[in-house]
Amino acid sequence: FKGTAHYFGQGSGTSANLADGTNPRYLQNQFGFTLGGPIRRDRAFFFVAYDQQVFDQTKQTLGNRIGSAPLRAWLDSANGGALRGDYRDIARTNDAQVALAKLDVRLSDNHQATLKYNFTNASQRNGTFDVDVWGRSANGLERSYSHAVNGALNSTFRRGLTNEFRFQVAREDRPRPYEGPINPATGRPFPDTGVDFAGFRFGQPFFLPVEAYDTRLQLLDNVSLVRGNHLLKFG
Repeated sequence: FKGTAHYFGQGSGTSANLADGTNPRYLQNQFGFTLGGPIRRDRAFFFVAYDQQVFDQTKQTLGNRIGSAPLRAWLDSANGGALRGDYRDIARTNDAQVALAKLDVRLSDNHQATLKYNFTNASQRNGTFDVDVWGRSANGLERSYSHAVNGALNSTFRRGLTNEFRFQVAREDRPRPYEGPINPATGRPFPDTGVDFAGFRFGQPFFLPVEAYDTRLQLLDNVSLVRGNHLLKFG
């Protein structure tokens, strides 16, 4: 059995300020492991790997990014305060997980099988926009997660005649929901609205929410035949 473990970390304290004098605030922690070995000596083997990142960042760090005091006052007081502080700092995340599990089996001297499972999961809160003069509510949640199972069977029937069979079943979802403030007068999110000469925007971005996904099914088989100096492959 063999394995590894790893950790990587960095944050604002290890980084210099930008040339414009601002000091980005962020913290990243990344960690994971690998492990592999025999299930049955010379017959079956396993391998697993995992990695995760936890990342927090505040990009819009100017406390009053909108220069208009009347606009800030209106945001804080109108609509029952649903947009209170919409012009202040915006914190973002960039969290992710990936995992792999693999099984190799020597069924016989002529047949080798492999089975794998892959998993991914990523989330970025307030990850849809990065514009200094836009409000907190003009952001959404970026998400992506997937599951995939694939396998292969490699067979040698006789000298010069081999067969490879592979399959894959996978599903990937990329939803982008909106979790912003609700207008108490309508019970729905504020619509995408632009105000002020500075181009300040608040409310649900026009392209959200989004539901996107892919489902994939793959079956493949090919035969290889060696005849002297010639290789014939079909499938």
